[in-house]
Amino acid sequence: MAAMYIATPFLGSLTTYKAVETFTSFYYNLIVWNDLRAKELVEEYNESWCLWILNKACKLLYQVTRQKRFLAGSVIKFMNAQVSLRLLWILTHCQPVRVNVAKRNVLFGTLDTWLIYKLTNGAHHITDVSHASTTGLYDPFTLGWAQWALSLFRIPVSILPKVLATWHGREDIRVDSEHLGREIPIRASITDQSASMYGLSCVKKGDIRTLLYEFVSDN
Repeated sequence: MAAMYIATPFLGSLTTYKAVETFTSFYYNLIVWNDLRAKELVEEYNESWCLWILNKACKLLYQVTRQKRFLAGSVIKFMNAQVSLRLLWILTHCQPVRVNVAKRNVLFGTLDTWLIYKLTNGAHHITDVSHASTTGLYDPFTLGWAQWALSLFRIPVSILPKVLATWHGREDIRVDSEHLGREIPIRASITDQSASMYGLSCVKKGDIRTLLYEFVSDN
């Protein structure tokens, strides 16, 4: 095996785990994309003055600057499928997480983050753009974590993984030899719809992939 490429099916899933002591320890079970425990939080934030002001301010800024970033901000709404408010729910309801955030002993991640963290024996706390962009915490226009969202939800940046390109090609991110007998570079990570397109060899302009699940998706 020359290299490893990680593809995950559970878009919008999240977990929290310990940064020190033992990197195999969870604070909370994996929460998948269709979980509704944060439903009340979603409704509360969508009806809040903070979001109303954000939408109106972005609408005004778009009229002045014509930047698409502000156009997106003028219509943004929060959804249960996004990671953001489910993560806030954990930070609010899970006491061990609240206590250890202050000690910088909490890491958050999507499924790829957890897999890479385990495979590298805790050496790399990372994710890729395809995972990060579905969390509701990532700004695709600046290609970084959205500071406005972190401030709004009171999510500490210290728990977030570093975001890399889907195909980063780095040689220093490697599976530890204790897992597969030798070190193997992890050169890419991708999720869900994007992953299935590559899996079905949709790599040329005009190629299409149709998914029939709880919904129909064409890419």
